[in-house]
Amino acid sequence: MTNYESIRKRCERNTRIAAKVVDGFLLGFAARHHGLEGKMNRQFERFRHVTRKFEKGGIEFMKSQFIVHRIFREGGLIGKFLNNPALKRFTGEELDYLLQQAERPWRFSFSEITSEPEKDFFQMQDIFSGEEFLLFSPGVAGMKASGGPILWFNLIGFNGSCWQSYGPIGAYNSFRADDIYFFATELLPGLEGDEEILEDIENNPGPYMMLLSGASYPRTFHKEDEILYVMAEYDLNSLNTAELSKSFKTEYNEGIYRFVPETWEEHPHLAQAFYDENLNIILFTALTERGFRGLVDEVNAYGHRFSEIPFLRISTSMLATTQEILKKVVVLNEYDGLFHVEPPEEDQRTVDNLNAFMALVLPDINAGRMPDVEAAAEETGVHIETARDMVEMVMEKTGRPEAHDKQQKLDLEPGQVVDPWPAIYRRIYTLAGEIRKLGPWKWMYETDLFGVKIPETGRVYFVSVMGSEGAFFALSAYKGYEGLMQFFDFQEHADTMPPETILTIPHLMLSFTNREELSVEHLASIKEAGLSFRGKGNWPHLEEFVPGFIPELPGVNMLVDIPVILEQVLEVARRVKQDPGCLFREGDAGDAILVRTPSGSPGRLHWEDRYEMVYPEQGSRKFNLTYSAGSREKVSRLPQSRTIFQLDLVLLPAPVKERGQRGYFPFVLLLVEKESGMIPGMQTLVPLPDLHVMYESVPQKVLDELGKLKFRPGRIEVRSDILYQLLQEPLKGANCRLLQVKRMPQMEEAIESLVSHLEP
Repeated sequence: MTNYESIRKRCERNTRIAAKVVDGFLLGFAARHHGLEGKMNRQFERFRHVTRKFEKGGIEFMKSQFIVHRIFREGGLIGKFLNNPALKRFTGEELDYLLQQAERPWRFSFSEITSEPEKDFFQMQDIFSGEEFLLFSPGVAGMKASGGPILWFNLIGFNGSCWQSYGPIGAYNSFRADDIYFFATELLPGLEGDEEILEDIENNPGPYMMLLSGASYPRTFHKEDEILYVMAEYDLNSLNTAELSKSFKTEYNEGIYRFVPETWEEHPHLAQAFYDENLNIILFTALTERGFRGLVDEVNAYGHRFSEIPFLRISTSMLATTQEILKKVVVLNEYDGLFHVEPPEEDQRTVDNLNAFMALVLPDINAGRMPDVEAAAEETGVHIETARDMVEMVMEKTGRPEAHDKQQKLDLEPGQVVDPWPAIYRRIYTLAGEIRKLGPWKWMYETDLFGVKIPETGRVYFVSVMGSEGAFFALSAYKGYEGLMQFFDFQEHADTMPPETILTIPHLMLSFTNREELSVEHLASIKEAGLSFRGKGNWPHLEEFVPGFIPELPGVNMLVDIPVILEQVLEVARRVKQDPGCLFREGDAGDAILVRTPSGSPGRLHWEDRYEMVYPEQGSRKFNLTYSAGSREKVSRLPQSRTIFQLDLVLLPAPVKERGQRGYFPFVLLLVEKESGMIPGMQTLVPLPDLHVMYESVPQKVLDELGKLKFRPGRIEVRSDILYQLLQEPLKGANCRLLQVKRMPQMEEAIESLVSHLEP
């Protein structure tokens, strides 16, 4: 018989030791000496829109849990700490405690209670590994007594007799195993199976800790039916749609049939089935399990044998929590929209209008004058925002005249030519000096973003203030929604993305540095303004980052926007100091970002606060995938192997500069064998004429490399969203499995070796 009283005493002794050893020493030691505090802050800053809803004490408790997990997890820092002289202060049972924890790693566990054998003791079962374990946790006991949680999330460590929890406890009233699986696959598309989810939780626990924000949401019922998103999808080569139409309400659009059973079509069930005759799949969906089973049974009555067990079963609270944490709209059923929207307008008319518009504006652009964009847009029927974007793109291709060349002109109004350089630089650098003196990084963080809409052009920049850690004072203005989404992605994967990734994000940057670090061109622009600066770290350094190219002084089309941006930085920064919450507004679908928006006529502008929801699809990049069907077929016919490859596209920090051309960074497409670390394939790519075109060439390059092999790999792993997006279609056609993963250690080693050979 288990002696629970003896185990309890051991647990209580361990708790006392942990309070002294872990809370009293290791937490601060790890944060100070191993950079954990910075990593922790970056993790939590990504989710500031979530954590600001928690009590401050709760956030600190979560941060402590994050650091302790890094110490005691498998391969954690405790192995290094044991040899550190600082730990000589511990002797006897305290040192024994540390040795014991080093032997049995701590881990996070989503688990359910299967029994309660004794007060404060629980028999638990991990929902992903299936492992059963005994947990001692007075905290779980208290939460269980005050409510009805159905799922638990704990950081647990072993004391020799049972497991104990450390830090905040996740007690979820409405989440189940299916909900956590759904969240994990939305967080990292491509995860397959419980083992990969467990690995991601251990490697990247921050997002899963944020699920505490939805812990108290209750289950939703309509009478006896719980409201859920219940779905299942099956391959189906053919379907007698005419037969089903006899007992289902039927609609058809773009190769998709929609079948609605009269018995289950009303609230709360809302059951419906979709058959895709192009992909040969059938999708069942309902908002209740009864409605789902009823729908499947009615379809099965026509000779089918579909299972009544759904593939997907998501609570309404998990869907809302996922969208809030990840700041994106999750579309569960992509077919539903086909039956609620109007068909698109004729494409050819749009193309003709765009061609007519360009014919009107190109003569002025070629002559160095600003065309009358509004008049040309109105005459040809092109939307004004599209017209402005097209003119901007063409003008960017013309480049920027050298700052010291007084004969070069900047066109501000249609047909007007002025000499802007001294005045515009004077305004920029004067404002830069005011920002340096104000020091907004003292109270603003890198993720405290706000937007600035430029008068007349309508361009939007999203501004980020850097320097809260006291190392690098700067601000960046990310171009449009594409730049914003790339910034979010860079922040989210800060632990795994190389710092050079910033060179692929379109943005302007104003930083502060020393005089000797400025180029001749930058010094000339400051001299042109008639200004000077004194002291280390006070000289403004202005750069435009064109993806894949060497940062330079901004081009003609960007330079005129910078004074507007800097003026709004000063305005917003002063307001944030008084009211940190002014940057965001809470809404039903998540946080809306402040966008400073002008109104009125030039010379009489008024600035307004507008709050905009930002969704990932606004910044999504569309690629025209051009690759050889023959190459794809060649790969598909190769014999199957179990070999796993890792694939990455890496920017090399070795710029190439040709006479008269802007310098660029070459990229290398690297194929690494996961087990051995060998490199069977490598190609160099260049971002010419631009990075987008280079990306579009990647599928063919990958097929070429695979075609050189004598076998077809069992799996190809990538970690970047771009590669996953580019390669899904061609590799599926080549019968190659593609998986998006969080980390690729062998690839990291290969890249490090490659880059080290480039260093002088």
